[in-house]
Amino acid sequence: MHKIASAQDSLVSSKAGQRDATRSLELLLGRYPGAELSVVQALPSLPAALPTGIPSQLLERRPDVVAAERKVAAAYNRVDAAKAAKLPNLSLSGSLGGTSNSLSNILNPTNLAWQAIGSLVAPIIDGGRLDAQVEAATADQEAAVAGYAQVALNAFADVEKALDQGSVLRERMTALTTVLVESEKALKIANLQFNEGEISLLDVLILQQRVFSARSKLLSINRASLTQFVDLNLALGGSWY
Repeated sequence: MHKIASAQDSLVSSKAGQRDATRSLELLLGRYPGAELSVVQALPSLPAALPTGIPSQLLERRPDVVAAERKVAAAYNRVDAAKAAKLPNLSLSGSLGGTSNSLSNILNPTNLAWQAIGSLVAPIIDGGRLDAQVEAATADQEAAVAGYAQVALNAFADVEKALDQGSVLRERMTALTTVLVESEKALKIANLQFNEGEISLLDVLILQQRVFSARSKLLSINRASLTQFVDLNLALGGSWY
């Protein structure tokens, strides 16, 4: 009786937490927080992996990159300065939605571009497009360009992290799917053996627990993959399709 009452208490607490979460979602959607928002019972399907050869220019849509580019333009106070701040032209994604060698190289800690932010200025301003007057830039101009370089590095790092996380999650999903399939096969055999009196109920329950655990982990990976998809969109400044 004590266990039943304890379980009922946990159920009431969980339902209250669900209602609070629903109200928070309703507020984000601009609705009255009446905890009446319907929630689907299954996660959506995973989107396709990032295709090969996504251009780095996509990152120029990011609000932080746009803001940094505008600071460069304002510091130089020139029309052509708006075209000066450009990201290095490289491929962000490799095969199977992973990172490309070019992105890995620019973010490699052994690369001088990582150790010295100033060394990124040359490729970012497109090989010295600005004239001799820009070379004699003021402290504000130098700060603006250096700030753009740092924002650019942060943007590339966000993409690197998101793509790498996607690769890890896909590998884990493959492994856990295999675990689940094998566990379900073992449970099916165990049920047959139990019906024939060859094994005990405890053996069956142990295998059932393994199946439940595998399903739970696979569901968590599925949820994490959806979160990674959102993070990748944020890193790229929007969708890529």
